[in-house]
Amino acid sequence: MLRLDARRQGSLFMNNPTLISRIAKLSHTALVKNRLDAVEPLCRLGQMLDPKAGVFHHHMGLAALITNDLEAALPRLTQAVNAFGAEDSPAALDANRDLIVAELMAEHGADAFEHAIAAERLWPQSAPLMRLLAQAAEMIGDTNTAADRYARALAATPNAHPDRAEIAFSLGTVLYNRHCLSAAYAAFRAAIDANPRHAKSWCNLGNTLSDMARPA
Repeated sequence: MLRLDARRQGSLFMNNPTLISRIAKLSHTALVKNRLDAVEPLCRLGQMLDPKAGVFHHHMGLAALITNDLEAALPRLTQAVNAFGAEDSPAALDANRDLIVAELMAEHGADAFEHAIAAERLWPQSAPLMRLLAQAAEMIGDTNTAADRYARALAATPNAHPDRAEIAFSLGTVLYNRHCLSAAYAAFRAAIDANPRHAKSWCNLGNTLSDMARPA
């Protein structure tokens, strides 16, 4: 009889979404406060209650990513993305983005490109995803896709956003390397308009103007 009661109690905890949500919030707080030593124990507890929850794989993967432990981060983030599946939620989007970031850091360009393409189907309006897809495309030498997604990301990023200058600079660099000088000039100008102190854009703008002044 006591054994039966214990089983019922375990089942009660495993089907307690409030408790699972609380543990997920605690692990997220540990990440935000850089208490990385607390993340894995909390996530392990959460996985005992809900083995299919993608959030706990994600948080453990993100903790590993923060410490540049790509060997641990990549499988955990992959598990998180697989667990979320086609779920359209902010948590699922974050897991997909973090996996792509980890793959780019590991220089797994083809994997990053493949996952970014898949994620873009779920979140076609996400400017950060467009940028990540552009970076992956650039890594594998697909400059057509890189230029297209950098341009889309730039158009979707507000003028006051802190990433706008870097996105415009990346677009300009791809266009410059493709010898699209007028378009590169416009992109570097956009970067400078977003951040007048963006030194790399001033430098590349000067190079672009110099090349444009040369006779064909």
